[in-house]
Amino acid sequence: MPFFLTRSFAVSFLAALISAALLTSAMAAPSSKFDKNAQRLAKSLASTPAAKKANPADLKKLKGQMITIIEIIEQSDRSGSTNAESVVDKAMFFREDMGDYEKMVAANAIINAWENARHYGLFNESGKFEDRISRGRHSGDPAIFELIVPAERYPKGSNQLSNLRIVALKEKRQDGEEMDPRDLAFGHQLVKVINEKQSFGAMQKREATIATSAIGETKEQSQASWERAVKESEGALDRVPRIRIESSINGSPSKGNQYRWRLVGNIRNQSVHPTDVTISVYMLGQTEKKRAYYIMAKKDFSLKLRANEIREIETFTKPESTYKHKAGTLDGMPPKQAKNGKVDYRGNIVIAKHKDKVIAIHGSDARLLNFADAENKDLSLGDIPSFF
Repeated sequence: MPFFLTRSFAVSFLAALISAALLTSAMAAPSSKFDKNAQRLAKSLASTPAAKKANPADLKKLKGQMITIIEIIEQSDRSGSTNAESVVDKAMFFREDMGDYEKMVAANAIINAWENARHYGLFNESGKFEDRISRGRHSGDPAIFELIVPAERYPKGSNQLSNLRIVALKEKRQDGEEMDPRDLAFGHQLVKVINEKQSFGAMQKREATIATSAIGETKEQSQASWERAVKESEGALDRVPRIRIESSINGSPSKGNQYRWRLVGNIRNQSVHPTDVTISVYMLGQTEKKRAYYIMAKKDFSLKLRANEIREIETFTKPESTYKHKAGTLDGMPPKQAKNGKVDYRGNIVIAKHKDKVIAIHGSDARLLNFADAENKDLSLGDIPSFF
């Protein structure tokens, strides 16, 4: 049993944190799901399984990861586009591989690291991290990264981003030095993060065993229910349904998802009768210089929906690296440089059809909706190159 579980530390404080996490998860997603800095930040937040044993090399990896993260936050804050807390919150929305408690503790560690880096003056004029302190009483001294809970005290947490902090070299904990009460209290949080992570992983494996609908039916059960509803509603399949579409990006490129973007959509049959519709999902990217569009992924779904039924669908792009050369070429880069083309997810279009008739269109913004308008001759999905 970890050493901190035998003591009582800040129980009411931790309860408040848990309540805050649950409240956050219940709230709507951040209004701007397509914040570029948030997407970049999300790529660097991939959840890491608990360490099986302490490995000194993990600290170096965590340092590089944290530097990348706080540089993105600094850039976002300097540009005035999104402040630190907001960009971290938006980035966490993309991380479907993290539980609520891990998101909360990791976000606190990230904001603390960024604030300490600013306090020590570790960002240069370009917003890049430098490990020489340029401000305050430790000016001129090095700043270092250290684990809040030492690896030898709790090996499972020795590779976790939430267990990392920036301190002046002179304030570094000495080998064998006892942890202070504040660090011990954090150790209790770290144990909860690891426990949640292990439970979260086990739950995902169980849920993946048998695919079910939103109401817990298997594919076969759902089909049977739909067929019964059709028999009970004469002529239902010939009547044009009312379909409502919602969509959002719920995963950005990371090792855990093979460096792909993941789009989740909710398709609701608002009719009082069952129906059969086709849903076409388009995921679009845009080049850095020419701002030219390209289709990253397209997927069609044939959905048999009962009255008022909601069905969740998901679409993945190919791995991010798949698009680099094609995006670079589309952007006019020379052949040898095109392989380094920048890949940016731009948004999505979802089209619902009933018997080949378009009955509903959804887009992540008004500009993209224009591409799905058959009357618009200047903007057409057929004119956009497909890279899938």
